[in-house]
Amino acid sequence: MAHTTPPATPPVLALSAVWAFGECALGGIQHALKIPFTGITVGGVAVAVLTVLAAWCRGLYTVGEAPGRTFSTLLTATGYVLAAKALASPHSPPMAFVAVGFQGLLAAVLFSTVRPFRTAALLFALLAMLESAGQKFLVLTLLFGASWWDASTALLDVAARALGASGDDVGLGLLLAYLGLYAVWGAFLGWTISGAPARFTTYRAALLERWHAHTPSAAPLPSRSGRTRSHALRGALATLIGIVLSTGILALTGTDTPELLRIVLRTLAASILLFLVVGPALRAAVHRLSRRPDTRASALFLVDSLASTADRWAFCRTFAAERHTRPLVRLYFSFEYLIHLSLAEN
Repeated sequence: MAHTTPPATPPVLALSAVWAFGECALGGIQHALKIPFTGITVGGVAVAVLTVLAAWCRGLYTVGEAPGRTFSTLLTATGYVLAAKALASPHSPPMAFVAVGFQGLLAAVLFSTVRPFRTAALLFALLAMLESAGQKFLVLTLLFGASWWDASTALLDVAARALGASGDDVGLGLLLAYLGLYAVWGAFLGWTISGAPARFTTYRAALLERWHAHTPSAAPLPSRSGRTRSHALRGALATLIGIVLSTGILALTGTDTPELLRIVLRTLAASILLFLVVGPALRAAVHRLSRRPDTRASALFLVDSLASTADRWAFCRTFAAERHTRPLVRLYFSFEYLIHLSLAEN
């Protein structure tokens, strides 16, 4: 279905389309297949897109006419992606919208205030990845309060005794390993993607020549409507399971009945607040944003472009496989080629 051409400049729309593809398509696939560490991949795409968009705003690419307004351009792209996510995945959990908004705002602030580009890219990628890692702990603490930490500690104590170690050591080690994984990935991503403008000149001609000779497929992306409608139900079910497990573990540790009752009531109240108040309020705010004519036209354009972005993604994976042998390096450059192809074609 055709829509009115959006008013945004082509590079902004092109890069926003890649970001929306990561959020709506790749994120949906990972959730459907229960693949862990979604923040590393989906968040990594957001970091890469925003970094390249900031580089374009600063004139580091000879593609189109750079606006020179980094802050407003990055916030505009964030608004488009939020609106597109609301249209394509209306039942996404509240924190998914918070993550997108945080990434866009953080990028806008850092890239408009920190002058050395590589320093800004490193800070942005590191902070964005740490926020993605810490978000899960924040949500669990808001839902379950100290009871979640107590239950987790009790469970780790049981596992540690079986291993002949201390529960505190095991818990601290797991937490540091988890945060360290995201921090190392953020530092690597920030350092690597900040050098993308210079690398682009070395393969731009070959990438565009191969793409122009490529015949795009017309296969659409699979519909996610069935999955998105049940997302809120799955979130509520996961919370209920968490309440039962936390209560059971705390009961085994000897917690008295009044304390258990307080924990259950607090968790239920926090769950109702998150799923029935905060979530709908966030979605309503995003929907109000998407009703603005310019934002809605751009968001509809992004949703319509998901299939063509998926074809670009398939082409870039093939292009990367011919140039890189290591799987992780090949995966990284598949995304870099996708971002640069989308930027250069518009």
